This record gives sequence, C-alpha cells and structure tokens, in this order.
Amino acid sequence: MADVSHSRNKIKEPLSRKIFVFFNGLLLIGLCASIILPFMRIIAISLSGRNTVLRGEVGFWPRDFTFDAYIMLIENGAIFTAYGNTLFIVIVGTIINLVLQSAAAYVISKPYIPGVKVFTWMIIFTLWFGGGMIPTFLVVQNLGLFNNIWALIWPTAISTFHVVVMRTFFKQLPVELEESALIDGANEIHILFRIVLPLSKPLLATIALWIAVFRWNDFTQPLLYILNRDLFPLQVVLRQIVLDNAAEAYGLHAGALIEDLDRNVITQSLQYAVIIFSTLPIMLIYPFLQKHFTKGVMLGSVKG
Repeated sequence: MADVSHSRNKIKEPLSRKIFVFFNGLLLIGLCASIILPFMRIIAISLSGRNTVLRGEVGFWPRDFTFDAYIMLIENGAIFTAYGNTLFIVIVGTIINLVLQSAAAYVISKPYIPGVKVFTWMIIFTLWFGGGMIPTFLVVQNLGLFNNIWALIWPTAISTFHVVVMRTFFKQLPVELEESALIDGANEIHILFRIVLPLSKPLLATIALWIAVFRWNDFTQPLLYILNRDLFPLQVVLRQIVLDNAAEAYGLHAGALIEDLDRNVITQSLQYAVIIFSTLPIMLIYPFLQKHFTKGVMLGSVKG
C-alpha cells in the first residue's frame, strides 16, 4: 500500500503545471474566439435582410434571414468566371509545382551526381536573395506572359523551401529500394514516379495544400500581370468588392428596385457573401488533408 500511495504522489502534477495548463487553455480559447466570432458575424450579415443590417441590429446570428446576397452572386457571371480562373490556377499550378519540385528535390538528394553540392547551394541561395518585383515583372513581360493567365503559374512554379523539405525526405528513403529497381531495369524517372513519390504521399499532401492555399489567396501577381478583367482570379474580384467598393463594376447591385439608401447595405451583404463564397473550398478541403500535416512535415524536415 505504501508503494501505491508513493507512486500516486510521484505522478501528481505540480501546481506550476496546473497554472500553466489553465492559462494556456484561456489563451487558446481567446484565440479561437478571435477567429470564430468575426467569421460568425460575417456569415450573419451575409444572410440578413437589408433593414436589419442598416439599423445595425445584426450580431452573431442572422436577422430577417435571406439568401438575397448569395442569389445575386450565383446569378452573376463575373464571379463564376473568376472562380473558374482561380480553380485553373490552383489545380494546374499545384500539379506543376509538385512535379517540378519533386524532380529538383530528387536530383539534389543523390550525392553521387557530379556537382550536386553546387546545384544545392545555388538553389538554397535563392532563399535569401531574389531579383525583386521589378526584375520579375520585366522577365514576365519579355517572356510574353504579361496579361496571360500563365503569368500566375510559371513565375512561382518552384518554391525553394519546398524543394529543400522534399530533398531531406527523399534522402531518408531506403537506398535498397532504388538499387533493386535499377537491377530490374528501371530508370530514374520510373524510380521517381513509381517508387519515391508513392512513398511520399503524406509529404506531398501537405505541400500540395500549402501550394493550393497560396495560389488561392494570391492577389499580388494578378494585380501586377493581369489587365483583362476576364482573367481576374476570385481574390482580385473579392479585393475590389471589399476594399474598393466596386460591386457595381461587376453588375452586383440591385438595380432600380432598391433605393440609394439601401445600396450600401446590399454592397455590405455582398462583400461578406463573397468572402464566404471564396473561403468555402479551402475550408472543405482542409479537414481531409489536415491529418497529413504533422506526419508529412516531420518526415520531410527531420533527418533520421
């Protein structure tokens, strides 16, 4: 009995630990509230009627529930054109990123390749030094990509950070797998796509989500390289509606059916509806890939 009581006293948490857990819990609750409550208010306003929004009666729950703002978005072709452009940029861009970065990481992960250390340092050098905005703009212009949707894909087709992470992971794979494949007659391309990449699914899923989120949220490059409104991605349209109050430029107004006093309310509801509209895809995809985060990042960043 004395041994049992002694073991219980031994595993009892100290007071400092309890205080830390308590305040850490309060901090996390505060952070969650700072993220969830504003998002709830955005949803509430986007689903509320004009009069209640005008009177400032909307809190965290919709008042005079209506889908008018979302109906306006659905009936408007410009939003879906921007959505299509964004989906093309995200899907095609992510695939190109993964293919090029995997190939680069696979090459510099092989110590027997002549000059591999030089190539590795040349790639890592770009982590600290870059050409900058104006030189990059001139390169895009001289390549004939200006005002072309491919200008939003090729300039960011490779991320040095992702290449370094993937290189570290590839170096941890058993060499015997590649040696046996070479004996069976496989070349380096077959080894990469049929052995290395299938074994790297957690890492690829994590990096793919990083790339997709970056491309989905990016509006700096479209502002620099795109003039044609039909090529604008969703984030540029969202930026103009939210920051520049340019809803009417896209035909997102209630026309002559509402008074000028209500026009600002419609615009505010549309602003918040567009925010929700543009956030949903990432919110839907994230839960399916979140489980790969810890495993993928740790496998690619810790050398065994």
